[in-house]
Parts: sequence; C-alpha cells; structure tokens
Amino acid sequence: RGRPRLLERIEEHRTQVEKGRNKAKFVPNPLLLGREPLDFVFETLKKIKSSDIEQALILLPFNDALKVLAYCESWLKDPMETEFTCKIVMTLVRIHLDQIQNTTNVKPLLSSLRELMRPSLGRIKSIIGTNK
Repeated sequence: RGRPRLLERIEEHRTQVEKGRNKAKFVPNPLLLGREPLDFVFETLKKIKSSDIEQALILLPFNDALKVLAYCESWLKDPMETEFTCKIVMTLVRIHLDQIQNTTNVKPLLSSLRELMRPSLGRIKSIIGTNK
C-alpha cells in the first residue's frame, strides 16, 4: 500500500525539480501543499506504518531506491530525523546490496551517507547512553 504512494512522490519530486530548473515556467504543484518536494517525499515515508516501511522499500525498483538514497543525504542533515533516515538507508543497502556492489557510480553516494551517518548516530548513542 505504501509503495505506490512512495513511487508517486518520487516521480512528483523529479518533475518538480525539472520544472524548477526552468524558472520561467515553474508552477508549484498544489498536491505538495506548499512544501518542498524532498520534504513531501519524506513525509510520505513517515506516514507509512513502521511495520510496512520495509515491505514498501523492498518493492522499490533499484533506480528508485538510488533516488531515495540520494534524498537521504539531505535528510541526514536534520538531526531530528537521523534514526528514521538511517533505518531507510540500511534497509535499502541490505535489500539492494548485490546491485550496489556491481554499480560503480553509487560509491560516492554511499561514502557521503557514511560520513553523515557516523556523527549523527554517535550523537544518538551519547543521548541514550550504554551500560558497560
């Protein structure tokens, strides 16, 4: 149930970015409710029940999974959404590991995600604390 909605939002983001490049013709989509396209995709993911999020991500084709990974790069810059975004990244990498290993142009994106995730997860770990 979450997959079709997620695919729609990814496609909507792509069309809004394309329209945004040509500033003269850009008309915001009323479905976005005044939000940025990336925020709209994120809100769509957040609305999917936690028990269904993995199933929705499993059903994403590899190309769309790469788009979501690219979106995660900007989502990780918000410290309030680190845990959810990391869950998405780790799930997508686990699902598409074989294809990722065979695709060379994904390495810079994964390196960037790793560099953003480590400090963010370190902050969460320090907040939660651990017993030794």
